[in-house]
Amino acid sequence: MLVKYIGAAYLCYLGFKMLTSKNSNSIANSLSKAQNVTNQKALDGWKIYQQGMLTNVFNPKVALFFIAFFPQFIDPSYAYGMLSFLMLGLTFATTGFIWCLCLALLAARFSTRLRENPSIETMLNRVSGMVFIGLGIKLLTEKG
Repeated sequence: MLVKYIGAAYLCYLGFKMLTSKNSNSIANSLSKAQNVTNQKALDGWKIYQQGMLTNVFNPKVALFFIAFFPQFIDPSYAYGMLSFLMLGLTFATTGFIWCLCLALLAARFSTRLRENPSIETMLNRVSGMVFIGLGIKLLTEKG
């Protein structure tokens, strides 16, 4: 019960800080820092790919998902069961790649628009602050 109240108070505190924060042009500052980092040393795409792949491979939730979800779509009486499993995995990987690529392209497009208009930072802080305060109040008033 105490943890619930502490969590609710912390959410309200964070929300209040977001509502009262002044626009510090942190987007512009982070953009200039990012450009400096890019100029100093370009990130190697292969290293980023390896890091993402290792994160996914060693994530136990991914393995549990495949162990629990995939077998129901494979007919055990089919002579080439491993081929079915590989085709299903390839289909999953392909659709996942296309989805993540679309998300990355969309995020890149919106990212440039957000960086061009620093007043959006203020609006996002206020909306996020109200959401945090609302969640904190809901947590305080919830029974259980």
